Amino acid sequence: MTNRRLFGLGALSAGLLGSSPAFAKARSGSQSSGLDISARSPFVIFEGRTADMLDASGAPFVRASFPGIVLRSNFKASKLILKTSASSETVFLDIRIDGAAPKMVHLAPGQQDLVVFDGELGIHKVEVARRTESWEGQWDILGLSLDQGQFLPAPELPAKKLMFIGDSITCGAGCDVAKMTNVRI
Repeated sequence: MTNRRLFGLGALSAGLLGSSPAFAKARSGSQSSGLDISARSPFVIFEGRTADMLDASGAPFVRASFPGIVLRSNFKASKLILKTSASSETVFLDIRIDGAAPKMVHLAPGQQDLVVFDGELGIHKVEVARRTESWEGQWDILGLSLDQGQFLPAPELPAKKLMFIGDSITCGAGCDVAKMTNVRI
């Protein structure tokens, strides 16, 4: 049984997208050493619609194309790296560590090792949410890596959920726009 879960993301993504976090640029080319897991490891859960894919060499990855998709994982370490890829310059993520305010990250095009957490050794929770629409580029998740320590059991999903059926406005589209040019919105 896969750990993929479907979740109504309107309220979740509106909460994540409604903040004004600091802007951070993804670090590309950083090397990881230590424990590596795939994106479909039982230590990782996704909320939202994702697709299981294979690259040209047959290696699996997860494609998370829609806004509001959230990756969650628990770990005990001092450094967490997200092995990821973006197809364009317009893919943005929100990263939340241990329930703190999310930080916006702009992914560079191409495959990269994104340092998601680099801090005190301990037990931590990470949430990575896609901010941007699917037409703005693909976001692929290859896996996660720790410098030391271990991955812990994935967080439990709530027993009850709300589903919002709508469009991009339902998911918070436009909340980062300083001046709206379309008066109908």
